[in-house]
Amino acid sequence: MSDPFWSSLATSAEPVLVFLGACVGIWTSTNIGRIIGRSRGDEYVGGAFGFFLGPLGWTLAACMKDSRPRCPYCQGALPAKNALACMHCTRELPKTDSEQSGDAQAEAKSERPRWTIY
Repeated sequence: MSDPFWSSLATSAEPVLVFLGACVGIWTSTNIGRIIGRSRGDEYVGGAFGFFLGPLGWTLAACMKDSRPRCPYCQGALPAKNALACMHCTRELPKTDSEQSGDAQAEAKSERPRWTIY
């Protein structure tokens, strides 16, 4: 004998469980895409691929061009654009043009005469 209360509860809870399962699946797929995208230098594009395309998006995120800056000596990927040394070959990286102009401005400011008030 089947209890009518339990059978009605099972039919009313089924759509809620399907919805919750879909939400967990989408969340998981998006985060897997973000993790793959982070390893290629663009976390948010990987997350978008994972959200909209699921496992196919993971494949597309893994095939993306690596957008991280490269070491000029060993061509290893650098973790940041303003890194001072390569983590692969441990050589000091040359300064970029913007860093050199910033150093020149700092030197020019330090060479200015200081005003003294008597």
